[in-house]
Amino acid sequence: MDNIQRQDRVHVTNDIVTLKKAYTVRCGYYEDEFVKYMISNETTLNEKDKEPTPAMISRGLYIRNFIFDDIVWRFLEETKGQGQIVSLGAGFDTRYFRLKASKSFRGLYLEVDLPKVVLVKLALIESNPNLKSFINDKQLEVNNNEKGPFLKSSDYFLIGLDLKNVSELTSVLLECGFTLTKPTLLISEFVLPFLEQECSSNVIQWSAETFPNAIFVSYDPIYPESSCMKAILSFIEKFGAPFKGCHYCPTPEDHIRRYTKLGWEKATTIDFLYIFYNVISEEERARIRNLSLFDSFEAFYLCSCSYIISYAFKGDMIKLLKSLKPSHVQYGSDREILACQTFSAKQASLVKLKSTDPSLIGRFAQLSVYVKERSEFLIYGGSDISGLFSNVLLLCTVNSEDDKPFVSLQVEECDTSGISPGPLKHGSLLMLSDDAFVLFGGLNKSEQAKSDVFLLKEKFKLFEWNRQETSKSPQPRWRHSANILKNTEEVDVMLVFGGRDSNGQPLGDCHILDLNNMNWKECKLLGNYPKPCHSHSTAVWRNTILMYGGILSDEKPTHKLYQATLKETSEVVFKELKTTPLLPAKCSSSSLVQGDRLILVGGAVWYPTEPDIIIVDLTDLKASFIQLQLPRESYLAVGTSCGLLSDKKRPSENDPDALNIISVGGGCDFSFDVNDETCFSSPVLIKLKI
Repeated sequence: MDNIQRQDRVHVTNDIVTLKKAYTVRCGYYEDEFVKYMISNETTLNEKDKEPTPAMISRGLYIRNFIFDDIVWRFLEETKGQGQIVSLGAGFDTRYFRLKASKSFRGLYLEVDLPKVVLVKLALIESNPNLKSFINDKQLEVNNNEKGPFLKSSDYFLIGLDLKNVSELTSVLLECGFTLTKPTLLISEFVLPFLEQECSSNVIQWSAETFPNAIFVSYDPIYPESSCMKAILSFIEKFGAPFKGCHYCPTPEDHIRRYTKLGWEKATTIDFLYIFYNVISEEERARIRNLSLFDSFEAFYLCSCSYIISYAFKGDMIKLLKSLKPSHVQYGSDREILACQTFSAKQASLVKLKSTDPSLIGRFAQLSVYVKERSEFLIYGGSDISGLFSNVLLLCTVNSEDDKPFVSLQVEECDTSGISPGPLKHGSLLMLSDDAFVLFGGLNKSEQAKSDVFLLKEKFKLFEWNRQETSKSPQPRWRHSANILKNTEEVDVMLVFGGRDSNGQPLGDCHILDLNNMNWKECKLLGNYPKPCHSHSTAVWRNTILMYGGILSDEKPTHKLYQATLKETSEVVFKELKTTPLLPAKCSSSSLVQGDRLILVGGAVWYPTEPDIIIVDLTDLKASFIQLQLPRESYLAVGTSCGLLSDKKRPSENDPDALNIISVGGGCDFSFDVNDETCFSSPVLIKLKI
């Protein structure tokens, strides 16, 4: 790809981000009265790019704007509004105009970007009095010569220059009246990842050598080998503008070492997740939560801890370092414990299974149940690869061949009759018997929570739906847990806990449904019971329920593990189980029980390096953490359908230390506005020898 083609592709990413920013501002995430003037008539985008911005992307843009505003205001306060700001790869950013509108900026502001981007921005400024009025017309100079397009005024400068030639900026700065020894803030908002390693290093080193009293602030991706970042890289590469330098600095520590090696005296980082939950106030987070019904927690956690803000300091500007909160040393007590207590399986392997129809099982938030005796998954609903809710019932059979056990997955769409529950996600599907199943709750495509109960009966691979009339139904909910237990009269009951209501608020109530007479009862909670939560994981052990993780009312995941016991008088007694070491905070894991072991597979975490599998010995509460060596293909073990395989012909069946886990479906909706199979979990067989 030649240079002109490369510039065209980067220009497209700038247009997309500008449109997303404009929509985010209209939704009330932050104020920017100027971004709407930056929508170019030359922008050529498909209709998908013009659709409303998903809430997760709006949150990311809000955090990005918040943290850059934060450092800009800290810098201006320190310099009494007279500092110098250099924005590298500024695109259609509007920060200069916002600062001028606030009447708090009296310094110099220079923006640099590719010549084509600058040409369009110049035209936008020239044609719009709402932008041009903030520029001093008496000294305004606009030109496009052999050195590239530029705009020069008394305090604002817009320069068309490829950062491959960053050394040429020194003379430009001097021509614009910059004093290199004055305090200077250099901003690089998602620019360095698009540059080759040598080029981005040259930018950092040139900045350190040019400005003795400066701050360099950059927005960068990390953990390129994580499943989340693989999906992001796949999306970015579709535009022909890949992250060329992402693998050079894969961790926050690598970024810190890079800056100090290239001439900066001090450096630190902070990730987006830490910014949102620890820097932004609870009052402000509550305002953001109320803007829309948010349902991308897993993707938000995984993406937000995969982006960092890097700060580098020199000279007098080092004093601002003390006012920052670097996340890489403030992960919290749980993280510190995990860093010292990690175990590995003696043998652990992950095998991607061949599937007869991979597109059918590419779903998020599906309802599923595993029939161990037949090695079959029954999967209903969820949202498919196009983002549409599904009402399709699937039967997924794990097939074995001679000397090649469990190497394929047969997927077929089931024939159904009766009135189905309709398109749903985040509900519960449980097995009553070999040929009968029960479905409860979920969220429909109109974003309405449900409390309906359906029975599903199978006869010769034909399935019939029947909606049940129940008494005293609990509040409609989704992202809840449901399990079948025996009550003291040996009657099957379904115990439901937590979830989210129709407004998205977490629930903390508990109900049981008598599956003989279909009567509901609300349970009284006793003991050390959980706070209201959703997206937790449950499994049945010795007729009690084990409940792990979940998301609390402040949107933070919890690390706690509980045991719930149903008593005779519709009372549920909870007990917190404290493992050694403590478990990480997770949501949307899959829980399995083998004997006296609790097996926790996947889930969304705050740190990409957390264990893929956790095994808890329920007799002594000792936990083992297993990190799998994942294949290059993405394996996003979030909300997957999991089961333990059983085959009496296999020698490992008699080995109590062997585990064979099948994982089907699930994944993470990253809201990247493209249909990308990297967002879904491939069906896999996980073989462990512990």
